[in-house]
Formats: sequence, structure tokens, C-alpha cells
Amino acid sequence: PLDIHIDVPMATVMNLMNKYAVSYEVVDSDTIGMTLRNKWMRLHCTDQDIYDYLLGQDFTIDAVAIKLPLSICNDHSFICDLFEGIKDHSMRVIATVKDPDETIQKDPSVMLRAIKLAVEKEYSIDHKLYKAMKRNAALVDTDEMRMKFAGMLQSILTSGKPITRVFSDFDFLVGTLIPPLKACIGVSQNSKYHKHNIYEHCLAVCDYCESNKLE
Repeated sequence: PLDIHIDVPMATVMNLMNKYAVSYEVVDSDTIGMTLRNKWMRLHCTDQDIYDYLLGQDFTIDAVAIKLPLSICNDHSFICDLFEGIKDHSMRVIATVKDPDETIQKDPSVMLRAIKLAVEKEYSIDHKLYKAMKRNAALVDTDEMRMKFAGMLQSILTSGKPITRVFSDFDFLVGTLIPPLKACIGVSQNSKYHKHNIYEHCLAVCDYCESNKLE
């Protein structure tokens, strides 16, 4: 038989197999047997190292691991996706592994990284995470958060990806992180030649700029 050692609790593996209707057999207290590609294999569940590591990631799309035992080829590798990160990847959604309020309150810069990812990867932000970001927006109203976002902003603006969609949805954060823009939000230009308010106009200028260089 093919033996694979995985750093995932046995109960977690069993729950996943039951969820996806995968047939298996309990061999002993820490081993599960199953048939894969007509080969009998044994999964030896050892400890919670991988589970704890994945649980510590901010976003589900980052909480995916692959076990590559040296004794087998890559096509027999075991994918560990305990928090449905692959599904979120396919749906292009950014969601947190843990409760979004808990995640944000532990580290408010999670909100900044979510905005950066949403722009650069052209992903959407999960509705629960969006609501949590709105509830906890005051946490970015610090010089430290503004400095962190300033560093990310260069990467965002030079990514070649439009910012209007994300920056419009999260104007309550962007206005706090970039104070001069806050006064522009919702302010009409009072002209038939302008279809955008001043904030939207600033975002559109960035989107239509032909150069990705900050110079």
C-alpha cells in the first residue's frame, strides 16, 4: 500500500471525506485507508501542525496546503483545504478563515490587505467581510495604518488594474486612509461636462492613466 503522512487531525480528515462522500476505512487510531486510482493507500494522521498553521491565515485563499512526501510522485499529493479556499479561489472571493470581526480586531491591517488583493487580483470581497470592515473602519484611523496603506498604494496604482470598483465600495476606508480624498467623497462638480463627483473623478483619472509608473 501507499503510505502518506499528513499533519492533519484524523477527525478533520474524516469530516472532509464524509462531506465529499469519499469512501474510506478506519485502520487504527491514527490511520485511514482508502482507494485512490485503483491503489490502496493509508493516510497517517499525525498532529495539528498544518491545521493550526492554516487556521492562522487571514484569508481562505491562503489557507490551502499540499503535502509532498518524498516517497511518492506529485500526482499522488494530498491537498489540504480545510476552509474551502479552492472554492473561494474559483469564485474569486476574498473571505476570512475565522470570524471576520475577530480577524480584523486582532490585526486591522487585514482590511488593507483585502483591498489590495481585491484590486490586484480583481477579486470580490465576501459580504460578511465587507460588513465587518464597515463595522471596524475606525480601527484604520491611525498614523500607523495610513503609513502601511501608503506603502501598499504604490503597488496598487502600478498594478495596471482599475481601482474604481474597490475604492468606491470602500470609500469609508479609503477616505480615512487618504485624508485629502475624504473631502472629495460625494461632492458634485456641478457641471454638465462631468458625470462623476470629485472622488469618482479622481479614481477614474487613475484608471485611465496610460502609464503605470509613479513619476
